[in-house]
Amino acid sequence: MIQSAFRTFIKTFPVQLLLAHLKRNHFLILIWIFLISVTTGYSGSRYGVPLLFLDPEYFGKVNFLSFYIIGISLGGLFIVWNISSYILNAHRYSFLATVSRPFGTYCLNNALLPFIFLLTYSFEIIGFQSSYGLLSLSAISTLISGLYLGLISIILVAMLYFFRTNKDIFQIIGIIKKKQEKIKQINPDEPTHDEVTAHHPVTTSYYLNNKLRWKHARSADHYPESIIRSVYRQHHANALFIEITAVVIVVMLGLLMEHPIFRIPAGASIALLITILTALISAYYYWMGAWKLFFLVIIFTIANLFMKSNMLSYENKIIGVNYNETRSYSIETLKTLSDSSHTNADIANGLAMLENWRMKFPTKAQKPKLVVINCSGGGLRAMAFALQVFQQADSLTENRLMEHTPIITGASGGMLAAAYYRELYMQYKNGAAINLYDEKYVDNISTDLLNGLGFTLVVNDLFYPLQKFTVANTTHRKDRGYMFEKLLNENTNKAFDKPLNSYAAAEFNMEIPMMIFTPTIINDDRKLYIATQPVSYLASPVNRGSHFSLPEIDGIDAHHLLGADAGNMQFSSILRMNCTFPYILPMVHLPTNPDIQVMDAGVRDNYGIQTSTQFIATFSDWINNNTSGVIVVNIRAIEQELGIKTGMSSGILQKFTSPVENLYSNWVEIQDYQNDQLLNYLDKILNGNMEVITFEYQPSENNQRASLSFHLTSLEKRDIKMAVTNVYNQQAYEKLVEELTHIKQRK
Repeated sequence: MIQSAFRTFIKTFPVQLLLAHLKRNHFLILIWIFLISVTTGYSGSRYGVPLLFLDPEYFGKVNFLSFYIIGISLGGLFIVWNISSYILNAHRYSFLATVSRPFGTYCLNNALLPFIFLLTYSFEIIGFQSSYGLLSLSAISTLISGLYLGLISIILVAMLYFFRTNKDIFQIIGIIKKKQEKIKQINPDEPTHDEVTAHHPVTTSYYLNNKLRWKHARSADHYPESIIRSVYRQHHANALFIEITAVVIVVMLGLLMEHPIFRIPAGASIALLITILTALISAYYYWMGAWKLFFLVIIFTIANLFMKSNMLSYENKIIGVNYNETRSYSIETLKTLSDSSHTNADIANGLAMLENWRMKFPTKAQKPKLVVINCSGGGLRAMAFALQVFQQADSLTENRLMEHTPIITGASGGMLAAAYYRELYMQYKNGAAINLYDEKYVDNISTDLLNGLGFTLVVNDLFYPLQKFTVANTTHRKDRGYMFEKLLNENTNKAFDKPLNSYAAAEFNMEIPMMIFTPTIINDDRKLYIATQPVSYLASPVNRGSHFSLPEIDGIDAHHLLGADAGNMQFSSILRMNCTFPYILPMVHLPTNPDIQVMDAGVRDNYGIQTSTQFIATFSDWINNNTSGVIVVNIRAIEQELGIKTGMSSGILQKFTSPVENLYSNWVEIQDYQNDQLLNYLDKILNGNMEVITFEYQPSENNQRASLSFHLTSLEKRDIKMAVTNVYNQQAYEKLVEELTHIKQRK
């Protein structure tokens, strides 16, 4: 009896569908496994992906509407997922042709995996919002009601369409009988579905009907095969129409990506991306059948050929550069542009700039301290932390920090914050009514960028960017790189909507610090040095120019490579190049032969210490003669001393992945070790007249580290604000004040 009950249970429709997915449609199961792993924090925590679902923002607020949009996107995924499953599996269950609402019945019995996800997701929302969002149960209920209302609304719309258009077997027979001019009657000699497919008359024991009652599945195998095919052909046509319509709507939404209302929560964009991929994959599986692997190879080969011929690809370009003129990039070019004639001229220019800096301190008896600031990368986390450190440190030193700083270097988010504070400082010095220490500037720089980027990626870049604009005789595509710059300028009141050379005079006269950007050329891992002043002396160890074995050139100055176009580069484009995290932002192409591509500065130097060390070493003689020492200020968006990892190879998979994975995860530490050695050598060059002061983001005891992302939750923003003035950083401020005010104190 137990065995009979178990067999009956195994043959129930929900269980059969689950087994069918396990056997044939693995990608349909992986969708829910991925979403569950993300929402529970097992995947993507470092980059803040779980928070995009647990704390979604829309127009800067986490509320009913933001969760409603998440619900709509998940409802769309639920419908397309069921459509895909229906197209691939429904024909195996002939009893569906006999029910009045076959697709609705199918979805109800196929809801096990989505139900498990929604249950898990709901509990995770409650846990997160109560623990971290500190919301009441009623407030959390409002958020969850928004989620489910959005989910239900899109499902009802879809079901209304299918209920009105899908026909069951009896309706199909009725239609056939009415078409007397074509078919007089059903041929009794036509083989049945059972005879054609050669399977058992009943393969399903029970199913849940639309009234949530278990009903015995009545086989339709005795009906003629043509009737069964007519039913499923009509259902598949409706399902494919929905999928194609969804993809077309998404493509059309790409034309509206610049409107703020369409910058939906990034979690919704992720669900939308999964929905599109599910529709495309299922349609491909359905049409290709047993030939799917063969045609996949063919399609990949053809697409690869088109990509190589640039027919299906486009190049992301720097705004302001004329791409109609191609420059040579080769070993010979590197040697020519870094020879003594270039480096000597650039060193002379650098010395003139330092002399202008020295003139700000007319007292000859007491030499000033020279400050270099290094800002680490780290997305919005680094931007929010670095800007607040700039505000706090400059305020406590009464603007001495900026006055004593001739150069700022670094990568990614830290340099974005430095550029923003420097812009505000320049406006302040030029007479603008600006409170440099106003919290609104922190809000500006930490405003979400990911919603707009995610939506643009899904509805625009996933297919092909159609919208264009022209600058400097060069046509650009409106992609997620363009959207990043647009959002950045919107958030900062167009602070970066200007060319690089607009800062040239102020930097040379040392009214503001010079910023040196070092994005990485991925063709050869060399640095592209971008500054308002030419800095070819940083591209290679100039003091070894007379050695028998010459050093390798590890970078190139943008002024010498691009000529006048270097100064015309849009400043927002430079900032984007310096923080081009793979896949999130498109790699930038330069007008060179061969074509070179540029990405994040953090690949080579995530802290800027290498660049600042080269600068100080180059001008060490002048610095020793004209200053009382150097203060190296490091602003880090990650702790300097991380814990030692344990359980490195605990599983089979880890045995294979840990060598590469651990090298990647420890890349920050590897750079730290190298940088400490560089600073040690630099201290000797400066005769011991160097002080290193580091400000670092350390999450508070009960909080996880803020995510490495272009999105921050309210909790993460609060945690970063607390870290700016924690005990360690307070001591660092005190040391900085002591170093920069000792002249006044001694008087």
